[in-house]
Amino acid sequence: MNDLFVADSGPAAFRPDRAQSEHTGATIRQRRNDLAGVINDMVPDIMVLVEGPSRGDELQMFFDADVQGT
Repeated sequence: MNDLFVADSGPAAFRPDRAQSEHTGATIRQRRNDLAGVINDMVPDIMVLVEGPSRGDELQMFFDADVQGT
């Protein structure tokens, strides 16, 4: 998930929506939508991420912005 965020030097922020993901070739917006879509489809009560972003505030920002019910 680190490819969704700008470098770790400043406050947590998403990379621009139209930027290309380093892993999939999709845009950052497409990747965010795909990741959030899987989580939203599962409707979990508890979620454990093994390969999340490096910083907790980035993960919180992703859930706040893109995942329903958080």
